[in-house]
Amino acid sequence: MIASYAWQGHREAMLKLGPKEGPLVLILPPLFEEGNRTRRLLVEVMRGLASEGIASALPDLPGTNDSPLATAHARFDDWKGALASLPRAVATVAVRGGALLDNAVAATFHWRLVPESGVRLLRDMLRATAVAAKARSSDLEAVARMQPTALAGNRLHHDLFNALEAARPGADGTIRTVRIEGDIGNADAFLPGMPLWRRAEPDHDPALAEAVAADIVQWMTTCGVR
Repeated sequence: MIASYAWQGHREAMLKLGPKEGPLVLILPPLFEEGNRTRRLLVEVMRGLASEGIASALPDLPGTNDSPLATAHARFDDWKGALASLPRAVATVAVRGGALLDNAVAATFHWRLVPESGVRLLRDMLRATAVAAKARSSDLEAVARMQPTALAGNRLHHDLFNALEAARPGADGTIRTVRIEGDIGNADAFLPGMPLWRRAEPDHDPALAEAVAADIVQWMTTCGVR
């Protein structure tokens, strides 16, 4: 169902699936356009969790999707504050840049798919913008530090830009890191599938969605939180 949550005098949208009672998993999507490209994947993962009796919630962050706050006014602390205001979850499921925010949630268990640092996400956006504008990414970076600027179709406040430059996935709690087969980097498991966040347009990978949901269920069972 489409629900909402209160934050600083207004309401942000939140998709919820699964039983009304029992453990709740908070889904933290990738940031910016990567979130659009993986939306269907996350919804299918939520459906997979619901079939196992696990409820999940996918909130809109302030300044994203249909938020009443303009993207250019959103700040990193806004995102953390909004997540801290959500109903208590037993675990988080974060994809890519979502892992920069999971420690803002009052949960001990954190499942991450290809977690990424903020500075690497910004570099990807700067490169995409530079290609489109036929400019040097270093020039765009200097502008972005000073005023809201459009990066890969998103207007970022300079405070958000600066905060993302320094943001890294947290190390607190029980963490499971999962990557896609063929990816580099340390991981607890590798799943077969396509890196949908790299696609030019939104796409879907049913096998990856099924594998992700199954891994989360098994992990939660092992951790004793379902």
